[in-house]
Amino acid sequence: MAGFSLRVVAIAGSLVLLVVSLRGPLQRATLLTQAEVHARATEYTLATQAYQRLLSLRPSDAAAHLGLGRVYLRQGRYAQAEEEFARALASDANQVEAMNGLAAALGSLGRIDSAIPLWRATIERDPTNAEAHYRLGLAYLLRSRFGQAREELEAARRGRPGDPATYYYLGVLTSRGGSPQAAEFFEAAQALAPDSEWAQRALQLQRAIAEAQTFPAQAPRAAYLGQAYLRLGLPNLAAEAFERALELDPTLDLARTYWGYALWSMGRYAQGLSVLKEASLRDKRNALNHYFLALTLSARGRVAAALRQARSAVELDPENPALRAELGALYAIARDYASAREQYQAATEAAPEELSFHLLRARFHLEHLVWLDEGFEAARRAVELDPQSAEAHDLLGWAQQLLGDPQTAEESLLRALELDPGLASAYYHLGAVYIRRARWDDARWAYMRAIDLDGEGFYRERALNALAEL
Repeated sequence: MAGFSLRVVAIAGSLVLLVVSLRGPLQRATLLTQAEVHARATEYTLATQAYQRLLSLRPSDAAAHLGLGRVYLRQGRYAQAEEEFARALASDANQVEAMNGLAAALGSLGRIDSAIPLWRATIERDPTNAEAHYRLGLAYLLRSRFGQAREELEAARRGRPGDPATYYYLGVLTSRGGSPQAAEFFEAAQALAPDSEWAQRALQLQRAIAEAQTFPAQAPRAAYLGQAYLRLGLPNLAAEAFERALELDPTLDLARTYWGYALWSMGRYAQGLSVLKEASLRDKRNALNHYFLALTLSARGRVAAALRQARSAVELDPENPALRAELGALYAIARDYASAREQYQAATEAAPEELSFHLLRARFHLEHLVWLDEGFEAARRAVELDPQSAEAHDLLGWAQQLLGDPQTAEESLLRALELDPGLASAYYHLGAVYIRRARWDDARWAYMRAIDLDGEGFYRERALNALAEL
């Protein structure tokens, strides 16, 4: 009997030791699973907390650093993503995903030249990595290294032949030389995903190429294509096209205007500003010159100089709503709210059926908390113009909240989230509504969703402050 007791004690002791030894791996697996489940549900704050809890137990856990990097990348928090992917890489120098993620974070921060070697290293370790080939191809495209860009995008296409974005960019590259193959790539992008943004972009560029061929001379053809590239966010291709147009015909002053703006848009600020000033001197009656100068000066923080240019643009073309709205935005930056109000009103009067100007007007009034009734009317008109606009319902709900009608505000904001479940601003505004209605748990949930989903950071910071006060 004594032997049996001793045996039981020994077995029990062994079980305790087994449980203790398993606790670390089990706890790690549980926390990783929890984090991944939250991340898939876009519950990024909860995912972050689970990863950070794991790192408090195992500071060098590569999987946790990788997971945090992925979460921060999805949230648009690129500096934090860079740190986590770098830590994951330090923990396991052979991790392909860590290199790819670090390159993506650096590229998103505008540090393309630092990202390129990492994408190359990723491909060296994993030659079939289609994502790395695709990202490296886009980086080469941005750097105007067109031959290398095409090689990488072709490799990406072989790795994932169903991706419409790859076909679109291959069409962009081949369109530079007028190759008929561009049409094949554009049509493939449209066939693969007819409702995608890539299909729409492909269709736009395909049409622009066809329309350019109707011009009798090469210079206006190049200038027309340049405008299309600029609209599609391809400033280096646009600059190349405008420069070609001016080589063929130096009298194309409008091409010079667009060339200056394209140069500025691709980061060649001094050259772009110089070209725009030259264009303005050559054609002092061109409102577009003053408009582009206003945009470039404003982006560099030179608000007073930008205001002068914007006023000149409006004087030359007073019925242009875009010029009015830009002038209004500059007055708002300068805190001349009365003048801003006048310009936003003029913009909506010049284009009463154009949704974007009513949204701009509503946002001005509601963000600056001035003439709230006018902000409400602008938001209401925006909803009338497009009942499927989540942004319009969000602004209307915020106006209703500010004007003291939280119940109706909640209805408008919930409608906004039905239309766009990822709209961070609507969650933030809904949190404020729930605070007003003393629904504290609902407010916490809404603020958490704003924190999760705000890639820009504006509403994330506000929601964090609001949560701290709850």
